[in-house]
Order: sequence, then structure tokens, then C-alpha cells
Amino acid sequence: MAHLKLRGLILRLVNVKDYDRYITILTRDAGLISVFARGIRRGKNKLAARCQLFTFGDFQIFSYKGRYSLDDAEIVYSFRNLQSDLLRLSAASQLAALVIDHVHEKEEAPPFYELLVRACYELDRGKKDPYMLTWLAQMKMMNFMGYQPDLELPGSAAGQKPSQNETFYFDYRRAQLLTPREGQKALKDPRSPVSPVSGPLLSLLRYLEHCPIERTFSVRSDPGTVNELGQFTLRYLAEHLEKSYDTFSAFKDFALPPKDPSAREDSPPPQ
Repeated sequence: MAHLKLRGLILRLVNVKDYDRYITILTRDAGLISVFARGIRRGKNKLAARCQLFTFGDFQIFSYKGRYSLDDAEIVYSFRNLQSDLLRLSAASQLAALVIDHVHEKEEAPPFYELLVRACYELDRGKKDPYMLTWLAQMKMMNFMGYQPDLELPGSAAGQKPSQNETFYFDYRRAQLLTPREGQKALKDPRSPVSPVSGPLLSLLRYLEHCPIERTFSVRSDPGTVNELGQFTLRYLAEHLEKSYDTFSAFKDFALPPKDPSAREDSPPPQ
């Protein structure tokens, strides 16, 4: 039995009974936790406005026998722009789903916490392409989970920079690069898990593998490389997680471009 104060980001809301709700919160110290909020859906409950999806806040929680119930909450940072824009909300939801599926409850998860908070901050600012932010974060999370691809070309020196004009070949099933001869041979089989990748994409993937979390979104790429990153990420996640985390399809079907609304003044992301 204990009273806890935890800072975290709300990733999921599940309604139960008439007025109650379970709130899934990603915290730095306690990892992913499910908190019961009794009566939060009643019209006059003050906590309802403080516990919206993707709210970053401080939560007063009562813990008893491994279960959590919500006593109080205070907003630290409200991602209002993210919450009110369908495209950016979809981007954040994809990342939240990946975390919920692969971060164990009540285990510390500092890398996921820091990355997701930063991703929400960038999405909320609206200065960068939501598609690119999502794919960058997804590949960084795959590295956290131990699914990082082997991006060294067989027979080459470790860390050798790829030629920007050269075509490389990647085996999605084995998660590794192939020699040009192996790749070209594999492409003759229409069922092959091998696809060509460009030098710029390979450089970007290598950057993601080694960069610190705070530099994950500090990249600039041309539209062609961003599009290739999206195709690579979707196929890589589907191959290794056996699930699609793509909710952008509807936006692409309606040809909705990424929005760039007026953003807040530059400030550091919440911690």
C-alpha cells in the first residue's frame, strides 16, 4: 500500500461501466502502468480534462497489491495541437500502440519514455513531416527492442560510409545487407524477402542506430528518401513483429498532405 507521484504520458483510455475508465500511462520510473480512474466520466469530474489522450502530466496514484487507482492529476504539458489534428494524432497513436505491445507493464522504460515524449513534442510543434517523425521513431524503437538490422556490407570495413549513388540490397527476413551478387540473384525470385535500398536510406538507418535519443529527429532528408524510409519501416515491422502499425493509409487515400500550422515558440521538450 503506497501513495505515488509519477510523471508520465497517457497512451490509452478504456471506458468501463458507466462512469469509470482505465488509463494507460507510460512513466519513466514505473514503465507502463494501467490506472483505474473511478467516476472520471461523470460530467463534473475535474480530472476528465486533465487526463486526455497524450496528456503529459504528474499523477497522484494509490498503489495496493499491484493495482493502481488515480487520486489526482496535474497537466505538465498539454499537446493540444497534436490532440486536435487527425494526422498527427494518428502518428502518435501508431507509436503508442508499438509501446503498449512491446513494453512490459511495471518495468522501467526510460528510452521509450524519452523518445515518445520527444516525438509528441515534435508532432505538436508541427514543424516537421508527421510521416517522417513516425518512421524515425518506429525504427529507433526497433533498435531498443533488439531488432536493429545489420547494416554493415559483407566484406567491407566496419563503419565504411555507403556511396550515395550506389544501390544496396537488404534481406528483410534475415535483417541484413547482402553483397551485390547475392542481392541481384535474390531479386530474380518474386517471393524473395530482398529489396534494393539506396545509399541515402542506408546512411539514415545507420544514423538512427547510433545517434542519441535527443538527436533522433534532427535529420533532414529529401522527399524520396523519406518515402523510401516509410516503405522500409512498414515492411521491416511487418516482417519482425508480424503486425502492421500503419494508420496513415486513409490519409494517403484522400491525398491529405502533412499540415504545418503555426507552431509554438521554440522551447525544450518536456522532461
